[in-house]
Amino acid sequence: VQAAPTITSIDPSGKKAGDAVLISGTNFIGVTSVTCTVNGKATPVASYKVLSPAVIGAVLPAGVQTGSFIVTNAKGASAGRSYTVGA
Repeated sequence: VQAAPTITSIDPSGKKAGDAVLISGTNFIGVTSVTCTVNGKATPVASYKVLSPAVIGAVLPAGVQTGSFIVTNAKGASAGRSYTVGA
């Protein structure tokens, strides 16, 4: 049975807008959105590609800030995973 996603890590840390990161976790099946934090709000990443049920590649959007990543599928949303952006 499919479940809501979980995020276990986001690598590498310290990236900025336009950079790619790998989001690792579980249940990345039927993903409908990947968000990060811009201006204190959950905002879609610039782009993402589900590479496997355990890995998503994502490109950070303009204005990305230190905050939380959230992955959502048909079963619900992951808990926010903290991410620190670079200078």
